[in-house]
Amino acid sequence: MIEYEKIMEYEKKKYEMIEFENMIKYENNKYEMMEYEEIREYEKKKYEMMEYEDIIEHKKMMEHGNIMKCEEKKIEMIKIEMMIEDEKNKCKTIKYEKNEVFKDKNKFTQEINIDSIQKTSIFFEIVSLIDCEGFWELSALLTTLNFSHEKSQEIASIYPDHRILATIFAVRYLNKHFINKKNEWVLIERKALRWLKKLGIEIDEICERINNYLD
Repeated sequence: MIEYEKIMEYEKKKYEMIEFENMIKYENNKYEMMEYEEIREYEKKKYEMMEYEDIIEHKKMMEHGNIMKCEEKKIEMIKIEMMIEDEKNKCKTIKYEKNEVFKDKNKFTQEINIDSIQKTSIFFEIVSLIDCEGFWELSALLTTLNFSHEKSQEIASIYPDHRILATIFAVRYLNKHFINKKNEWVLIERKALRWLKKLGIEIDEICERINNYLD
């Protein structure tokens, strides 16, 4: 009986030992599981932190890029404004030069027009002074041509017959100054030459003497 009780006691102790060991194992496993969970949680937090840091770094890079782009845009705008200002200055210069050229052109045109009108007026006065017989009067001709009194006296002294002198002078003057209008006065010239031819006048010597007064 005693041995049986001892055996039972032993088995009980043994069972208690097994339970205790199992409990220790359970606790160890529990601790290991908790430790594993903590490690996983730590790794997760670490990964989240890394992601957050990457996001922050990306934002910084984006902000830096935007700042750089803004600066580049600003520089481009300044360059464009400078180019526009330069073009405006060029336009002003060209406009000023065109205005100056236009002024000079107008002045030149006015001078040409005045000269042309005066010459045309003199032309019509000369051809209108011819007599129906084909000669000119010297005094009227020299007045039309605006010769001074001294010059008129010099011309008058070239030949005693002033009608002959005036007719030769008028024909020579028309040939020198109005050759471009000859189709308008060629018949007048023929009439004058016929009148001189009737008088049998040698005109070459007279022409040579009056050449100095034709300008």
